[in-house]
Amino acid sequence: MPEDKDICLLQVEKKSFIQFVLLYVVSTTLFLIAMSIVYYNYQTNIFLENKRTSMQIYSEKIVNSIYDLKRIEEIELYYAEDKRFEVAMFDSKKKQVFSTFNAKVNFKKSFYQSGEYLYYMDKIELDNLNIKYLVIRGYSIETELEGVKTHLYVIMTASFVFIIVLAYFLSKMFLRPIRNYISKLDDFIKDTTHELNTPLAAITMSIETIDKGALDPKTLRKIVRIDNAAKTISSLYQDLSFMALYGKNPNKDTIIELDKTVTERIEYFEPLADVKNIKFETTLEGSKIFIDKNKLRILIDNLISNAIKYNKNSGKIKITTKANELIIEDEGKGIPKEKIKDIFARYSRFDDASGGFGIGLSIVKMICDEYKIHLSVESELGRGTKFELKWNLT
Repeated sequence: MPEDKDICLLQVEKKSFIQFVLLYVVSTTLFLIAMSIVYYNYQTNIFLENKRTSMQIYSEKIVNSIYDLKRIEEIELYYAEDKRFEVAMFDSKKKQVFSTFNAKVNFKKSFYQSGEYLYYMDKIELDNLNIKYLVIRGYSIETELEGVKTHLYVIMTASFVFIIVLAYFLSKMFLRPIRNYISKLDDFIKDTTHELNTPLAAITMSIETIDKGALDPKTLRKIVRIDNAAKTISSLYQDLSFMALYGKNPNKDTIIELDKTVTERIEYFEPLADVKNIKFETTLEGSKIFIDKNKLRILIDNLISNAIKYNKNSGKIKITTKANELIIEDEGKGIPKEKIKDIFARYSRFDDASGGFGIGLSIVKMICDEYKIHLSVESELGRGTKFELKWNLT
């Protein structure tokens, strides 16, 4: 159960917080990946160029070391040996003359990689030995690149952790004005609730003491309108009080006969429904729920109140109870599909023309979450909306 308003505020901030963090982390990570690819390719080119230069220098050393030789047999004794590389020599017909490795050579490229080896080919003129091509073979730069990859992995991991931490604190900083605004709004609601209490109690008590049977029809109609207005204000007061005191009072959970509570709340709202000529249709089968009685009343009141508010004139409200299930359907204007996911957010209203603070369905969701009641919504524009609640009786 929430202990303070911060938990509720986090629900409001959650969407903006997630969007900001994802945008920041993804964009920064993509930038880091792009920079890493550029750096990796740059390092690859450097290592290749260094390797090529080393092989070229070694080729020149070999040529110098065998330049004055007269016989092929002397090459093995006098060529400049380097343990980093292997050597092959070919005549003008590309026939192997001398070699320290066995491999096919691509004479069309002067520097290339094949498998795990790099090849460097140098065209030389050693007529005394009939040598035309000198090929140097060395291991590829994979070992060097593994070091680069390890270095990049460490940097990327550290950067990613830093990005997440930075995104968290930046999002908190950017969302602070929203939190302050919501806090001020909550304080306003608390003050409004306090101010409503006394006049609302006076109006309600005055209406209850009136002998309606002694009134003429015209006066009775006025009293009914006042009574309906008082009930509307009472529902708003109930929601505001719930939001202000949520989590501060202990629950008094008990097993409740749902059908009885639904019937009581229908009777309470019938005068408000009559204003729009809305009729209730009920199918009440034995159903029980383990919940705080006051919270169940608030839950049902908000669903019925919304069904009346957004219903069409002369519409119907169908209320069905089954084992561990409550269904409330209206024939109203419906909710656009893209807005259904947002109707439970605090201060969210999917129809500004109907007024209200936009906290009724937020309260419904809070109570359902608290008691692990599965809440689903189906709606079709022009056809109406259905709220379905399911739970396990434990």
